Amino acid sequence: MRFALAAVLLSVASCSSVIDDDFDISPFARWESHADSGIEEGEVFGPLAPYESRGGGEVKEYGLRPFFYTTERPWRERGLDERQKSVSILAPFAKYHTNPRTTQFRFWPLFWWTEEQHVTGGKDFDWVFFPFLFYGSTEPSQLEKDKGLERDNEYFGFFPIVGQINNFILFDKFQFLVWPVMQRVTKKVYDENETFTTILLFFGWSDGAPRGGSWRAWPVGYHAVWEYPPYRAPAYPPGADPSKPLKRYDKRGWLWPFVHIHDLFLDRGIGQEARLVSVWPFFKKQTAFDHEFWTILWPFFRYNREYPELRQRIRAVEREAASRGELPQAPESFHQLQERGEDPGIENVHIDFLSQVIYRYQKQQEVVEPPFEDYEGGFWRQRIGLVLFAEYHTLPLDRPVRVDSVSVLQPIGFFRRVVSDQNKVRGFRETQYAALVPVFFSEGKEWYDGNGVDTGRRDRFTKVWPLFSWEWNGDGSRNIQAFTFLPLRLEKYVKDFNDAWGFL
Repeated sequence: MRFALAAVLLSVASCSSVIDDDFDISPFARWESHADSGIEEGEVFGPLAPYESRGGGEVKEYGLRPFFYTTERPWRERGLDERQKSVSILAPFAKYHTNPRTTQFRFWPLFWWTEEQHVTGGKDFDWVFFPFLFYGSTEPSQLEKDKGLERDNEYFGFFPIVGQINNFILFDKFQFLVWPVMQRVTKKVYDENETFTTILLFFGWSDGAPRGGSWRAWPVGYHAVWEYPPYRAPAYPPGADPSKPLKRYDKRGWLWPFVHIHDLFLDRGIGQEARLVSVWPFFKKQTAFDHEFWTILWPFFRYNREYPELRQRIRAVEREAASRGELPQAPESFHQLQERGEDPGIENVHIDFLSQVIYRYQKQQEVVEPPFEDYEGGFWRQRIGLVLFAEYHTLPLDRPVRVDSVSVLQPIGFFRRVVSDQNKVRGFRETQYAALVPVFFSEGKEWYDGNGVDTGRRDRFTKVWPLFSWEWNGDGSRNIQAFTFLPLRLEKYVKDFNDAWGFL
């Protein structure tokens, strides 16, 4: 035993002495050093004790897992060249992080402490013993004090009795009194504070822009409104006064989740709104200038149609009016165009009965840049049941590259036809597949020469498993087999296996 131990130690010592830049005595130790790139790597007992240095020591990572892991990196700001360091202890429970401006420590989920010094000279201090005690203080910079930008100096909390916490999650301030009896959160949006007050979590209201005036009383009712302050909307509709507030949405509901009425002013640039009326689960209807959406006895029936080309036409009218320095007129909806006998453009339709469990119909066409009547692309499909019957056809039906597919009792029976006029110069134009798995399979192909001229060559393959298969190619080759071993045309992909064992 002593002799064996001495031999191991001798081998380690000998490796270390003769190899300077790279040695590996896994699983005990590994070391690599690359002078050109300034990278050094090492491990002891695999990933348990790693070490890595990059950039000549600018970045270092090392540790003894799972007890600790340390990362050291450069920290540069306005000419300062310092270091920052992070140490994880028994991750993810404890972590210590420090740089010239910030010191943080946490022991998740019970305790964390942060001290931060801002570039302007102000300081923040936060201390939490979760979920009961919270404390923090802010010391503004002298410049902030001179400009009157001083924030609250201190906050505290003794959960759930009383408290005020600054910078809580995504809010500037969180206040509570005998939580959840009363709570209030404040967030600065645009130029003013927006507050959300809640009583017993079921009753609440909002003050300040943009959602001021909203309220809820679950499940009796709610009113949610979003109104941009003057000059704050991303876009104003034609003729709108930017010095006036502009609504984004106005939503009302009663006996939640049953009755909803929503006015959605989401297409601000063209001055259009969408209206949603819903009495769940009996029906829901949403209409806008370019689409209409219905559900009846959700999830049993769904109907959706839209006119994407109409939106492009409106954008073109906007651009033309802008080029003349004029305001465009508010666009007409597809309903108004149809009432006057005008064509609103290509129509996309989606119909479902119990999703596609019973029936689905879908027609989808692509929209391209003007001229709008010169589009091509899209598809239409229908499905009866999940597996009973389905068909798929590309649109328009005479497009250069098109697919026709029909299937019955998926995946048992199918017919697929792929036509590509663009592939003529590459040799073939049309390919057909038909199958009744696993009994029947058929494949055919039409061939063209390099100039896209029909050569008259046809390749045909038919298989009735397990009785026979025959292949009749336009190049004159023939292949007839009786009592085929593999279903469908799998021998095409396992030819060696079939040649050796097909006779069985």
